[in-house]
Amino acid sequence: MILPAMRKTLVFSLIVLLSLPAYGETLAVNRPVERHGRGKWWKISTVLLAAATSIDAASSWGRQEANPLLRGGNGQFGGQAIALKALVFGGAAGAQYFLLKRHPKAEKYATITNVILAGAFSAAAASNYARHSGGTANASPVPSNPR
Repeated sequence: MILPAMRKTLVFSLIVLLSLPAYGETLAVNRPVERHGRGKWWKISTVLLAAATSIDAASSWGRQEANPLLRGGNGQFGGQAIALKALVFGGAAGAQYFLLKRHPKAEKYATITNVILAGAFSAAAASNYARHSGGTANASPVPSNPR
């Protein structure tokens, strides 16, 4: 059962909500178009960083973790570490997005930062894979008995 006072509030809210698109159109017509979009290279560098972070996490999954912030209760890299890495990446990408919205000229620096971080995470992943495979990434098999 809807009370009379509640009915008035509901009707008023509905009228306001339905009239907002018309108000938004008048604002859009009177406002000059400004480009706030991020550039192609920043977007590519952000995707590279996401991929490198994912590969680094995959290379550590279920193994002993040296970083105490990413170590689980049993000393291994697990779901908690994945959540933390995703949170850090999302926070950094979101902060860059809003920073570049206000300061588009900083895009070059954000792109360079993303590429450097992607390289560092890729190197960490390569190191993890090499360590877990029992050798180095560039080592060729050497026979143990040369005879």
